[in-house]
Amino acid sequence: MRLICFFFALVIATTAYSYEFKLALLHGNSEVFDYEINVLKLALKNAPGQHSLEIIAVDHINQSRLLKNLKNEKNHFNVFFSGFTKQRERELLQVDFPITRGLLGYRVFAILEKNLESLGLITQLGQFKQGVSIGSGIGWPDTIIFQNSGFEVIETHYDGLWNMLKAGRITAFNRGINEAFIEVEQQNSSLTDPKIVIDPHLMVVYPLDYFFYVSPLHPELYKTIKEGLDIALKNGEFMQAFYQHPRIKQALQQLKLTNRRVFKLHNPLLSERIINLPQSYWHQPDE
Repeated sequence: MRLICFFFALVIATTAYSYEFKLALLHGNSEVFDYEINVLKLALKNAPGQHSLEIIAVDHINQSRLLKNLKNEKNHFNVFFSGFTKQRERELLQVDFPITRGLLGYRVFAILEKNLESLGLITQLGQFKQGVSIGSGIGWPDTIIFQNSGFEVIETHYDGLWNMLKAGRITAFNRGINEAFIEVEQQNSSLTDPKIVIDPHLMVVYPLDYFFYVSPLHPELYKTIKEGLDIALKNGEFMQAFYQHPRIKQALQQLKLTNRRVFKLHNPLLSERIINLPQSYWHQPDE
């Protein structure tokens, strides 16, 4: 009888901590977002219980609509990572853990190779604002940050921005330093002319990162991710994964070797919660 009770309790415990996570992935580009996917896998591995993860490719929808669908459960996914905004913090369950330790806020620019010389002549923020049209996505926090700082910003969906860049309808497509190089490599793999490059002259920096979001209807998913990330940070597995990932390594190398002119912008989207996160969550320049 005692043995039966033990197995019954074990089944209940396993069921209570077994959740199916379905991660929405915009553009379905798992190569670009391999690091972010690995962070979620690491969280689920360290959280109590046995959890599964399925990647759901989502196309033909902007971030704003996707997040509304996540909130209202009008979808077939239940978790998403996105750049921070106060509205997202209010309306969704936000896991307060910056996934790339702030590297997403180090913005470099995909440009046509023929524009390298003209961007190299920019030395002042005013020149930058007047001489460069920035491509940015609909519903992206970056769009608001650049607009708030006085840049000319042209918005459309992700694939459309690459097309506009190739056609010369925008000067530069702003990208996080942790994602820029793999994306340009992908774009150039099917492109003979004009060639796209990462501008080596300029960088814009503002506090921003990806955070995981789930619907308020599923606090158990939020708790699982948060607990798993906290454990992974404490036992060292998160930092190990961070420094060993090829994309992060490349980004950190670029930061150390860069001779870019760096312009710091204000992020009006920050909340007190984000501002007060432990400094250890963020990458420090002297690390």
